[in-house]
Amino acid sequence: MKFTQEYLLSVFDYNSETGVLKYKHRPLNHFKTKSAHTNWNNNKAGKVLNYVGNHGYIEVSLDYKKHLAHRLIWLMIYGEIPREIDHRNGIKTDNKLLNMLNSDRVSNCRNLPLRKSNKLGITGVRSRRYGYEVYIHNKGSLINLGNTKDFFEAACLRKSAERKFGFSLNHGRK
Repeated sequence: MKFTQEYLLSVFDYNSETGVLKYKHRPLNHFKTKSAHTNWNNNKAGKVLNYVGNHGYIEVSLDYKKHLAHRLIWLMIYGEIPREIDHRNGIKTDNKLLNMLNSDRVSNCRNLPLRKSNKLGITGVRSRRYGYEVYIHNKGSLINLGNTKDFFEAACLRKSAERKFGFSLNHGRK
């Protein structure tokens, strides 16, 4: 990303409490021609940016390229490019400042929703002939937490391991 904090602040208006991002009226020096300047400001200035892309995040078009709104917002507010943004509540379109956390891949994966292919309704529990197998991934390692015939016990094993390894309370949400 080649943008500066100053440039983004001149292009966007952001409300940190609502998470709403809007295009601002842009100055003539942002454009190659006067007609491009006029066209932009007549069609886009004041518009709420709410286009949701294929991955579920709000996308923004800026300088003829698409960008993820939450990454631009982070740069606007903090002046740095984030490693990864974790939406704490798991809602990819909720760009309130309190909902965003500059994270790394490991931490972000500790706040994932339940996979659509999950049949049991809890992450890290597999049905086996003898009952249930319980496991967790932690920092690249697969850890077997044990086997049990009781589903509730399997769920408790998994949830306690999530607490032990610092997973989000939202991890595995539906």
